[in-house]
Amino acid sequence: MKKTFSRSPRQKAIDAKCKDCGYDPYDKGTWRYQIEICPCTDCPLYEFRPVTMKNYDKGDVDC
Repeated sequence: MKKTFSRSPRQKAIDAKCKDCGYDPYDKGTWRYQIEICPCTDCPLYEFRPVTMKNYDKGDVDC
């Protein structure tokens, strides 16, 4: 069974800020992928950045 989550207004705002800061439409991958591999670990939003459940469950993403 696939999990579905409703995103809170706060998470939507974080997603939008991360996308605005780190997404390059000319680079490889989706905006979510690009944000998952974000190198800005000193960003205050880093641990709240959007990650896919697949990678979060596997432990591939530090958060």
